[in-house]
Amino acid sequence: MAHGLRRRFRPEATRKTASKGGRVEARAQLARAINKGQQAGIDRQPVTACPYPAGDLRRSAWVRGYTAGRRKSESAIER
Repeated sequence: MAHGLRRRFRPEATRKTASKGGRVEARAQLARAINKGQQAGIDRQPVTACPYPAGDLRRSAWVRGYTAGRRKSESAIER
């Protein structure tokens, strides 16, 4: 993997333990981040409204949801 392309991942930010329950919780946190980002995009908030710090995996999930929400809101305006 190229030096600049590695993702920064902070396990403590998304998972409590290495157990199965921890992975389930991490997934739930990512799903919540996507949903919150999508709602922010639909509400046309600025992308700087993301509540997660740089390097946090939830931040990229939030931005992914935000982008989907913006597309949804823009397609609704065009109709």
